Amino acid sequence: MTVTEMSRRFDIFYNNISSNQAPGLNTYEKSVILTKAQDELVKERYSPFNKIKKGFESSENRRIELKQLITPYSTSDNYTKTDIAIDDNSLFFQIPNNIYYILQEEVTLSDDSDDCISGTKVKVIPIKYDEYSTSKINPFRKPNKRKVWRMDIESATPQDTNSDNDIDLITNTVPMVEIISVYGISEYKMRYIRTPQPIVLETFSNNSDYDGLDLTVEGIDVATECELSDELQSNIVDRAVELAILGYKENTLQANVELNKRNV
Repeated sequence: MTVTEMSRRFDIFYNNISSNQAPGLNTYEKSVILTKAQDELVKERYSPFNKIKKGFESSENRRIELKQLITPYSTSDNYTKTDIAIDDNSLFFQIPNNIYYILQEEVTLSDDSDDCISGTKVKVIPIKYDEYSTSKINPFRKPNKRKVWRMDIESATPQDTNSDNDIDLITNTVPMVEIISVYGISEYKMRYIRTPQPIVLETFSNNSDYDGLDLTVEGIDVATECELSDELQSNIVDRAVELAILGYKENTLQANVELNKRNV
């Protein structure tokens, strides 16, 4: 479904449901609503806490619906000796800033003194801060040659300052993971569901009605097609119409708060 088709389908359903009583919406407003609907549906498709109680990991159909968003990533660049390390064995890896959910991750261990360790691929276990505090003193739960821990953090932009690959703490921040391992790490690898591009129905600068407004949807101001499957696109339009009608009929602070809760 092209953005033109999505726009027309939205108008048909929106006008039919409202009996042509609701105020018309321009392409910018529809783009914002469609993008919000897309965001809701992607989160619902991943989470098992939805109407059919099936999430991404338990339903083949869910995986097919979101397959366009599954993205591989790997890096060998790590950073140490920072003022923000929570553990003496922490290594920091910069990660993409468009991650919705990490699906799978592993690291490749490196140890110059032990050929049996170097090259070993082990699983990465996400750990909460309170779990770290209790588990770090338990020798049976700590990272070993079969597992490492991962904690998420917004950190300073990585910038090499010497041969030890230190991080120089500067203003800009980037998403990173803090990997705690008793061995060195030569590679960090993951697959993740990325944030989909916003749905932008037209290039706003081509529309004289928007002159001087500098309109964007999540930073994009040119026509951008929906990346997801046709089946899911139909659901996105349906959800967007629902959001628009609710916004029109119940345009109160409480109603908007309830709508926003759907993104949690």
